[in-house]
Amino acid sequence: MTTIWNTVKDTFGGRARQDPARHPGPSPEPVIILAGHTDAVNSLAYHPSGKLISGCHDRTVRMWDMRDPGQAARIMEHEEDVRSLVVAENGRAIVSGTSGGRIIVWDAETCEKALEIKKPHSYPVVSLAISRDSQQVASVSMDGVVMVSSLTSGKTVAGPFDGYDKWPISFAFSPDGSQLACGATDHSVHIRDSFAGGELARLTQHASDRVWSMVWSPDSSRLIFGLHNGNLEFFDMNSGNQLKECRAHSQRVHTLAISTDGRLLTSASTDRGTIKLWDTSTYQQVGPVLSHTDLVHSLAISPDGKYLASAGNDKKIKIWDLGAVFALPMDGNARILGQRVLSRPQNPMVATTMCPRTMTDLRMTAGIHRRVITRLCT
Repeated sequence: MTTIWNTVKDTFGGRARQDPARHPGPSPEPVIILAGHTDAVNSLAYHPSGKLISGCHDRTVRMWDMRDPGQAARIMEHEEDVRSLVVAENGRAIVSGTSGGRIIVWDAETCEKALEIKKPHSYPVVSLAISRDSQQVASVSMDGVVMVSSLTSGKTVAGPFDGYDKWPISFAFSPDGSQLACGATDHSVHIRDSFAGGELARLTQHASDRVWSMVWSPDSSRLIFGLHNGNLEFFDMNSGNQLKECRAHSQRVHTLAISTDGRLLTSASTDRGTIKLWDTSTYQQVGPVLSHTDLVHSLAISPDGKYLASAGNDKKIKIWDLGAVFALPMDGNARILGQRVLSRPQNPMVATTMCPRTMTDLRMTAGIHRRVITRLCT
């Protein structure tokens, strides 16, 4: 029997209370619902310890201790909306990117501001990645400009780089932060060197539709796209060839997340907040469909592969027990994923991914690109 925790707000942020346990029904239920944010939750990231970090349009980042959901979330106040998050592999730093182009480094132990990157972006910071030695952070803003900065001094160590002549709409850094993939309005996907700015590859086979979301496999061997038409695409990054395109949702795939062993992919769509789970070895849907009541902006899988966190416009963060989810009846042709997916994998650095929150964001970036000849881009 699974215990359900629902959260209630108090003056200190989100707290949780224990409700009577319920038997799982045909529709899966989250095991935890975290409340406390007062606006759309834009970004989620897990700390190596298993704590969950959330960034919100309400100008806060919150750290939730998932071992004790009844404990109040620790809050990191911002002066602007938080658009992106990333956690250092050594667990010591949390980095947030804001709608005003600022990048702020937080001490993960104290939740106090450690420093602010000295040279901000001119537009919202939509994707971040930290180097494996936890010394540098790579950032990309909505206008496609990339910068690499020191996490200890806050100084720029590389960039800014630009080089795109088409409006970029989706970004993802590779797990080690060395490469940046960008999808543009002309359906093209470019791979850039995050530290030198040069183009490494262009995926010429991809032409079916605009890429609205993307995520790398943990070993950087594959790149997975969520398309405007609701499809998923899988690409082999060694050959540049498409491995598979499959129908996933009825509307655009808004965000993606992958497990740290690379076997489980999760996708969320604009079709009323649905979330689906996929076996990356067979390209098949697994388990039942999960859902929110509104658009889902971010997904994150816990380091041990046991839990999925999801959040978006409904201001709630839902935590799903993947073991319990797979034990429920399947939808349609979906099948149960083997227990290997839920085994504890290695924990490579996780880089954030991004797609525009709203059509307003798209209109804004369209105006940017009327003035910018080329731009380089999670």
